[in-house]
Order: sequence, then C-alpha cells, then structure tokens
Amino acid sequence: MKIKILNSIKAFTFVELIISITIISILSILWFVSYSKNLEDSRDSQRKSELSWVASWLKLHKTKRWEYPTPWSNFDITNNWYISAIQWKLDKNIIISTIDKIPLDPFIGIPYTFSVSKNKQEFQLSATLENNWLNKSFLLWDYKSVAKDILPTIVLAISSSTPVEINNLIWSGATNRTMFIFDNSIHNLPYTFTDPFHPYTDNTSFTWLTNDLNVIWWQNSDYRSCLEISDDWKYIWTWEYQINSWWTLIGTTCTN
Repeated sequence: MKIKILNSIKAFTFVELIISITIISILSILWFVSYSKNLEDSRDSQRKSELSWVASWLKLHKTKRWEYPTPWSNFDITNNWYISAIQWKLDKNIIISTIDKIPLDPFIGIPYTFSVSKNKQEFQLSATLENNWLNKSFLLWDYKSVAKDILPTIVLAISSSTPVEINNLIWSGATNRTMFIFDNSIHNLPYTFTDPFHPYTDNTSFTWLTNDLNVIWWQNSDYRSCLEISDDWKYIWTWEYQINSWWTLIGTTCTN
C-alpha cells in the first residue's frame, strides 16, 4: 500500500513538472514576443527621430550654402533622358556642414536613402520601418509637387550605378515608374532587413496604390504660374511630370 502511495505521489509530481514547464515556456514566448515588439517600436521611433534631425541639419546646411549637398556616389533619375533628381545613400561621403556624424539604421547599420532635385533646392529622405513585421516606408521631404498629382515623390526603390530612366516603354507598364516610394507604403521600400539590404518593390501599379488607404498621396498648389515651375526646374524642356487619369506618367504643356 505504501508503494502505491509513493508511486501516485511521483506520478503527480511529474505531471506538475510538465505543466510548470509548459506554463514557463508559454510565458517565455509571450515575453520574447513582447520584448521583440518593444525593440522594433523603439528602433522605428529612432528612425523617425534621426530622419527628423537630418532634415533639420539639411535645411541649416542649405541656409549656409544656398543648396542641399549632393550624394557623391549617386545615380540620376531621368525622364526622357532629362535629369530630374539625384539619389543615393545618406552616407559619410555626403558633406553636411552642420552635422558631425551621419546616422545609420539602428538594426542593420546601413545609411538612409537621400534624394535631391536637380537644382539642389529640394530633398527627400527615406527609411524602412519594421512596423511589427510588416515593413513600410517612412519619408521626410520639402519637395513640392506641381499642381495636382505631379511627380508625388523623387525617391525610387532602386539602386544603380547608371542613370535610371523612368519614362521608357511608357505603355508597357514595365518601367521604373512603379518604383516610386510613397510615405506609409508597404509596396516600395528604401531597403529590406535581410542581406544584402537592397531596395524592394512589388511593382504595384499606380491604380492599385491610389486605392490603398494607407498610402499617403498629397496634392498642393505651391506654384501659381508656369514661370514659378520653370524657375524651380520642374520641367522637361517644355514639359512636366504628370500622372494622367489612367495613372501613367506623361508630359503635359504648362499653361498659366
């Protein structure tokens, strides 16, 4: 009888041990998930803060030098082979008179993406947010679009060592026009978090993007005349970028 009691006690203790291990494992997983999420949120906040700081430094640099710095290792963004913007990484090769150290992505240690208009009077910065495992883009800029839906961004989800033409094969749909990075978008990213950390695009069409409520499209009326547009170099000969009703980029003659 004593042996049976002891066996019962041993069996009960073993079951308790299994239950305890299971509970501890579940709690550990929950803690790890929560901890990982907190780390991601913290890094995303850091990215936003760093881009905000860099934007302030860039504007101060422009105040002193009359223009934004040009990326040294860069590629041109062209339309009909006319240079519209210059893009590369915000790395140590960019001389900014008001900043001592260029920040890097806090998770993978690569530079943020940096783009300036051809006349070096406007800029865009972009980073990729971890966003709870659903990566999306984050942009800061002082770029001004022309009238309605004209070239809503000057940053592309692409890297290159040669000029990138965005207006070739205009009716095919297979052009770099699908690689514009839009703020808050999950479709085109400045970089990924997996080696080799290249820009990413899913080649989503403009039509689909306009139906995505998360994508931030903006319109403005900063320009009051064609002369102002021309003075700001927002033209290609006598043309400007424009997205027409079929959401393809075409040229349109500027009229006051």
